[in-house]
Amino acid sequence: FFFFKQKTAYEISACLVGSEMCIRDRHFPVHLVINCLLKEDILIEKLLGRRVCENCSANYNVCGILRDGYDMEPLSSKKEGVCDKCGGKLVSRQDDTEETIKARLREYETKTAPLLQAFKQFSEVVTFEPRRGVKDYPSLLSQLQKYL
Repeated sequence: FFFFKQKTAYEISACLVGSEMCIRDRHFPVHLVINCLLKEDILIEKLLGRRVCENCSANYNVCGILRDGYDMEPLSSKKEGVCDKCGGKLVSRQDDTEETIKARLREYETKTAPLLQAFKQFSEVVTFEPRRGVKDYPSLLSQLQKYL
């Protein structure tokens, strides 16, 4: 698994290209890539619902979606606007605007998505659509068992 916290799509792309070279040259083999997909309108709505604690950076999501075959509950705090972990204030990220999210998605399509083809040449790529949000994680783990 690759974990990219607060990286631009360009930085992620550079990292993935480096990883692809490592795969090809067998310096650092990657055996499995998980490609998570969501419909664009669902993804935008979920990203607009993100909330983060100002104090401890805990993550929440106030957006619930029940349409088009999706059944995603919000990942809310117990008390609206208040972090369950430290009592801090929950805020929207400054970069979680519809305009910024759409720009990130365009950049992903042009710079990052094409790397999936490179990974398919050297490793298994599992595409997964979490239609029920975190409730689908057990299903994802089940699908991955054959690769572990």
